[in-house]
Amino acid sequence: MSVKQWVQLLKNFIAKKFKDDLELSYDLKAEKLNSFFIIKSKKPNHFSEDSWRKLTEDAIKVLKTKIQYSAVETYGQEQQLTFYSSIYDSLENFPDSLSLEIHKKISKSFVEYKMNEYHFILDSINKCLSEKKPSFVIEGDWKKYTNHLGDLQHMYLLIEMYKSFSQPLEVYNKYEDIIHQRSASLFESKDSLYNIAYNIEYYKFISNILTYSKLKASNLPVKPEWMKENHYNTLKEIVERITSVDDKQKDVTEQIDVISDAIVFNRLPDEKPKHMNDYQWEKISNFVTQSKEIKDLKERIEQREEEVNELEEKVIKQQEDVNVVNARIKLTVFA
Repeated sequence: MSVKQWVQLLKNFIAKKFKDDLELSYDLKAEKLNSFFIIKSKKPNHFSEDSWRKLTEDAIKVLKTKIQYSAVETYGQEQQLTFYSSIYDSLENFPDSLSLEIHKKISKSFVEYKMNEYHFILDSINKCLSEKKPSFVIEGDWKKYTNHLGDLQHMYLLIEMYKSFSQPLEVYNKYEDIIHQRSASLFESKDSLYNIAYNIEYYKFISNILTYSKLKASNLPVKPEWMKENHYNTLKEIVERITSVDDKQKDVTEQIDVISDAIVFNRLPDEKPKHMNDYQWEKISNFVTQSKEIKDLKERIEQREEEVNELEEKVIKQQEDVNVVNARIKLTVFA
C-alpha cells in the first residue's frame, strides 16, 4: 500500500474518530477526545502541510461543536467542570489566538449551562450565589451569571414579601446578608428591595391608622423602630390636617344649625357658640331681635285689624238699627 493510500486510510479513520467525539456522552474529558488530541499534536512527517491544516481545522470545528453542545446536553455539573477544566489546563499547548477563542467558548458554554438550570426555591438560588467562580470562567461571563441569579433572587424575595404582607421587613431582614448586590439590574440595587419592603410596611401602617383609629394626632401609636422619623412626622401632619378638616366641617354644621334655628324659630343658644366670632354672633343676634320685633309688629297689626273689623261690624249693625228705627217713625207719622 502506498503512502498516499495510507494517508487516506488514516484520514478516514480520524474522521470516524471525530464522529465518535460528537457521540461521546459519558466520562467526558478533553483527553478522551480525538479532536483535542489532534489539535495539540504536531504534524506527522507523512502528512503534507495542506492535509494537516485541513485535518486540524476539522478537529477544531469538532471540539467547538462538542463544547457548545455540552452546555445543553444532560451532563452533571461535576462532569461539566471536569471537561472544561481539562480543556483550560491544556490551552497552553494551543496557538495563542486559538487558545483565547477556546477559552471564551468554554467560559460562555459553562455559564449558559448554569443559566439554564431551574430554580424552584430561594435557597437553591442562594446556594448557587455562594459558589466560587471556576478558574476557566471569564470574569464578565461570571458576572452575567450572578446578575441573572440576582434577578431571580430578587423576584423570589418579592414573592416572599407579598406572601408575608403583614411583615415584609421581617422577610427582608432574614435574607439581608445574602441578597445579591449589583449596580444595574431589573431592581437596580439591593436598596430597592428594602424600599419595597419598607413601603409595604409603611402604607399598611397608614391604612390601619386611617381605617381603625380615632383620627387624632394625639392618638397615633408610638413610632415603630423601623419607621423613618420624617415619615412619622409626615403621617402626623396628614392626621392633623384631616382632623382639622373634620373639625371645620363640624363647626360649619353647627353654624348652619344655629342660623336655621334663628330663621325658622327666632331662637338662639343662651351663650355664643365657640365656633362663632363676635361679629357673627352680633349679626345673628340682631337678626333674631329684628325678626322678633317684626313678628310682634305683625301680630299687633293683625290684632288692630281684627279690632277695626269688629268696630266696623258694630257700626254697620248700629246703622242698620238706626235705619229700622227711622223707618218705623216714618210709618207712625204718616199713619
